[in-house]
Amino acid sequence: MDAESSWQVLEQLLAGEMSPADFERWFQTSPELESALGARAYREILAFDFRQPHAPHELLQRVHSIYESARPGRLARDRGFRIARGLLSGLVPIHDGVRALAGLCLDGHDWVPAIFVHVQREFDGIPSPEQYAQWEPDALSAKLEDGRRLTKLHRPFILDAAREIISSYKKDYGP
Repeated sequence: MDAESSWQVLEQLLAGEMSPADFERWFQTSPELESALGARAYREILAFDFRQPHAPHELLQRVHSIYESARPGRLARDRGFRIARGLLSGLVPIHDGVRALAGLCLDGHDWVPAIFVHVQREFDGIPSPEQYAQWEPDALSAKLEDGRRLTKLHRPFILDAAREIISSYKKDYGP
């Protein structure tokens, strides 16, 4: 695993997309991490007691501190880059990517195109899978069809905006 992929896993943990238990398994089964993350970061995680009280919270604090020390100010940029690449590759569903990037834009990250906020507002009326049971079947079907129509309509613009994020990131940080 290369350094960028390793930092991406830390970013996913901080984004809540990976459980502390999965992170621990990844860390314990990735012997090349010391060279990928650097000796200091590696030792800090190696010394972490995953069985201590409040371990999940403490782990997030520790990993956030490590991330900011090694890659100051890059956490949001790295997250945006990962999500934008996922949108282009199809690994990140359109609705999830739009929601995440809209959140970054609303948090004041002006490198995220505002289209994500505008599209998210349109997607807000579309129920998520965990809400399906609360809907009457015909109404749900109509709303999901609206979601498919909106996705099809906005997809080219979303993907162009994702390419813009990737291009900006590469310009600032390299390939």
